[in-house]
Amino acid sequence: MLQIAKSTSFGYTRIQGEDHKLGIKKSIRQTTVRNILDNVYCRKM
Repeated sequence: MLQIAKSTSFGYTRIQGEDHKLGIKKSIRQTTVRNILDNVYCRKM
C-alpha cells in the first residue's frame, strides 16, 4: 500500500482497488487506507 502511494498519485479508493487486484482478500475500507497513509506521512514530517 505504501509503495503504491509513493510511486503513483493514486487516491485512497484507487489504492484500495489495487490492493484487491494484488490478492488481498480481506476487505480494506477506504478509511483504513487513509488512516494508514496519514499516520505514516505524519510521522515522517
